[in-house]
Amino acid sequence: MPEDHVHRHINERPDYLIIGTPGKGGEIRVHFDAGDLNDACRRVDVAVQVRAHMLVKLSEVS
Repeated sequence: MPEDHVHRHINERPDYLIIGTPGKGGEIRVHFDAGDLNDACRRVDVAVQVRAHMLVKLSEVS
């Protein structure tokens, strides 16, 4: 019996930035609404912290 799949397109945060590169420590895509500068800046700040944490964790296992 085939499964049903639901695909939803959510446009709450249509804009995005990519921080980092896949071949050099990984990348993080940050989705945001460019019309809300404070929220966009907060999201970028958090993503940078998460990426830094990830790099520390990866260096511990290498």
